[in-house]
Amino acid sequence: LTCFLAESLTRDGIFECLRRRHHYGTTGTRLFLEVRAELAAGGKCYHDDPNVFPDAGFDTVSQVMMGDIVQTDDAEVTLAVEVSAQGPIERIEIRNGLEVVQTLRGFSEDDLGERIRVVWSGAEYRGRGRETNWKGRACFEGASIRRMDKINAWNHERKLEQRGRDVVVFDAITTGNFGGFDVWLDDIANARFSIETNLGSLSGSLSEIGIEDTVMDAGG
Repeated sequence: LTCFLAESLTRDGIFECLRRRHHYGTTGTRLFLEVRAELAAGGKCYHDDPNVFPDAGFDTVSQVMMGDIVQTDDAEVTLAVEVSAQGPIERIEIRNGLEVVQTLRGFSEDDLGERIRVVWSGAEYRGRGRETNWKGRACFEGASIRRMDKINAWNHERKLEQRGRDVVVFDAITTGNFGGFDVWLDDIANARFSIETNLGSLSGSLSEIGIEDTVMDAGG
């Protein structure tokens, strides 16, 4: 889904938004996102790329938004992010390319309960035909599943269901997006988890799972 931060809902407003790169994309979520940088000493916000147009005009500004072409003498800037979504926000990752600079959450480790989230995501390569199949099972040995909720299970013909008191089986597809499930568990004190898929396996003690992700890298 392509989202525009336009001054007006008109043809000229949309094209000006595109020209200034004031837009972003989502995997389908109708998300409002605004990212701004505050410049303590100010800076120049160019109307066009000065590397292409040497005579490009500019405005002297103290704040800029994502997509702006900016020059400043500041060694550091303050980043301001506003996000509004139609559902609870699990986390916001501030990235510099592939590097995660900071992760923002609306909760702390002390707020964690007995819910465990299992997620599969990504694609093996870019381009067409990039579907990745995830077939396997998750077992919570020693615990019992009180409740299970599916995440992004759009292909209803594909299996994602509870088996017995402590097993969830799945047969899913991702194309760069993600899917999975949440389980609420009882009797987790000495329980262990094991996740076995066609792309790899992961296991450990449930007591060792904290606020940071436990990840199995399947490539891609």
